[in-house]
Amino acid sequence: MNAFCALTATQWMIFGRNPRTLFWNLAFPLLLLLIAKTSLQSSASLDERLGALAFSLNSGVFTLGLFGLTWNLAHQKELKLLDRLEVAPVSKALLLLAQAAAFLGLQLAQLALILLLGLPLLGLHLAPPILLRFGAASLLGGMVGISLGFGLIALIRQPQALLAASRLFMVLLFFLEGTFVAPKLWPSWLHTLSTWTPIRLELRLLLTSLGASSFTLPHLIALVGELVALSTLGLVFFPW
Repeated sequence: MNAFCALTATQWMIFGRNPRTLFWNLAFPLLLLLIAKTSLQSSASLDERLGALAFSLNSGVFTLGLFGLTWNLAHQKELKLLDRLEVAPVSKALLLLAQAAAFLGLQLAQLALILLLGLPLLGLHLAPPILLRFGAASLLGGMVGISLGFGLIALIRQPQALLAASRLFMVLLFFLEGTFVAPKLWPSWLHTLSTWTPIRLELRLLLTSLGASSFTLPHLIALVGELVALSTLGLVFFPW
């Protein structure tokens, strides 16, 4: 337990010394929120405003896990921090768990900022039970985003190649989320395929928590299955 707390506290110290990580995890989602707000018309419906809130948080969640986490670990690997841990009495599972705990802490800060600024900006008033459901859904999404980062790290060992791959993968996820082209304009096969990707599943879960969509049992099984599969991949093949 002491080792876990020490590793998590060390990650928070690294965050404080790394403006890039703080930007991608905290400032970038707020930028997306402003972009989503400007795209709405003054007569935007409640569902459209809820969609803008869910989109901003969903994009931030996956940016946090996919880009923030991979950049953080690549930076540590370049500084030989992970090489030192390899000879220390620290297991891979404990190291990854500490990384996940630290980034989930950032996820909570991200959630608080988006709610604090997004609700008045979008003219939304959400009851406490809805806020709790929204927060729980975002934490599940945070774990899925972190598992995506772990999976990418397990597959790509070189820090610079990892950073390039994380950027490309993030752009791909944003495309599948519908950031660049509205899904209704896609071919039917692409629309069906994208429905089962982690970023679209999490967006659907966030919207469901706000009462603006429906999330079925197959959707939940797919999302949890992707979380377990990617976490296992990261745990088994994580490179020291």
